[in-house]
Amino acid sequence: MKGLDWIKVSTNIGVDGDIEHMSDAAFRTYIELLAASSALLSDGRVVQRDARKRCNTRRLGNALAELSASGHVILDGDDIVLPKYGKWQCTREEVEDLRAKARERVTAYRQRNKAVTYDDCSQNVREQSKSKSQSKSNPSLSPPISPSFSPLVEKLVGLCRNKVPGWKPNDKDYPTVALGVERLGERGMEDLIMQLATYQAATNKYTALQRTLANWINREKPLTEKQTTNTDDEIDKLARMTDEAYEAAHAR
Repeated sequence: MKGLDWIKVSTNIGVDGDIEHMSDAAFRTYIELLAASSALLSDGRVVQRDARKRCNTRRLGNALAELSASGHVILDGDDIVLPKYGKWQCTREEVEDLRAKARERVTAYRQRNKAVTYDDCSQNVREQSKSKSQSKSNPSLSPPISPSFSPLVEKLVGLCRNKVPGWKPNDKDYPTVALGVERLGERGMEDLIMQLATYQAATNKYTALQRTLANWINREKPLTEKQTTNTDDEIDKLARMTDEAYEAAHAR
């Protein structure tokens, strides 16, 4: 297990009691022993062999004898023990616990911010088709309500089909919009659809609009609790801009 790259040292260590009267060699050796134990995650116990590798003191034996006399280290056979190590430095157990929590946070973040892909939408469509087939073969069982067909998603799919020029309805509309709502929230997704509608009306650039919408969703920052969303007035403004751009494109 990789050790730490740092140790905690008080800003008053140079004037702290008997440390103030240590020789330069003993002071340096003490700091290097703290660093060695932190790098090895040995909880304040460093073997003599590692101390000779990591400490740059010319006369290490003399420095250790001075530290032992002052009580800063305990010479236990082939081991050098730092009795106050656990009071100020992170122990191996604490480091393992912190790293485990960090891995859990990273995993949860990646799950929350999983990119929307066209394959994901296709997989959702296949799962929904399979569910519908099973419900037809066994009519006594009612199929579960899919979040992809919630009233909110129905509303936003209708917005795509009515406002985005060239949008050709297909089964991937619902899962694409549902994944966008999960990532950006209702207002964020509505805003993004209106932006796409405005751009498409002015340029008529895209043909695979479901794929384009998925790509636009991926480039947006995921919604967090501290983020704010557009107001109703801003959404209405975007809608008016879309209608005007659409009419101008057809007038040409």
